[in-house]
Amino acid sequence: MPEKVPLMFKNARIITPTRVIDKGILTITDGKISSIGLESKTRIPPNGRVIDVAGNYLTPGFIDIHLHGGGGADSMDATAEAMEKISVAHAKGGATSIVPTTTTAPMDDIIKAVEAIVSAKKSTLPGAQVLGAHIEGPFFSLEQKGAQNPEFIKNSKPEEYLRLLDECDCIPSSRLMWQKSLRSQRRRETMLPSF
Repeated sequence: MPEKVPLMFKNARIITPTRVIDKGILTITDGKISSIGLESKTRIPPNGRVIDVAGNYLTPGFIDIHLHGGGGADSMDATAEAMEKISVAHAKGGATSIVPTTTTAPMDDIIKAVEAIVSAKKSTLPGAQVLGAHIEGPFFSLEQKGAQNPEFIKNSKPEEYLRLLDECDCIPSSRLMWQKSLRSQRRRETMLPSF
């Protein structure tokens, strides 16, 4: 069995949940973080691959849960190429995972965008990975529209929001109870719980 070669990042300012470790060293063994500590108290094995980060910060990857685009592309472009550009642009800023967001638009355009987001979620992108879709609109109060196009803002109708739930496999599991409730009861309400 081949010996595992650790990858070590030294001379780092490591951000942890409780503090910043100056002159820290982070070790990755077999693709997982195996230790974090002070460089002065850590032995570097002779077979270790060492990267000196020159006193820069070393942080966990960010998760961006609301973004409309990046790298010159928009989530509403609804293409694999747009998702790749967005993925790369957000990785450059430190995001490891993203949730692309739609805008208020015709329902067919929103569904096309969500389909592209779902497709990107199922693939390995060159940068940040897609976790799901953030569907923003078209069901808004005109008084709370923010930057949304008022031309496409409307009251919710079950046939429209249920179409989103039925056609788009994008609702995160933490919100599954809302999805099941809406599908099973087919409520005819004017308000839709925020997913």
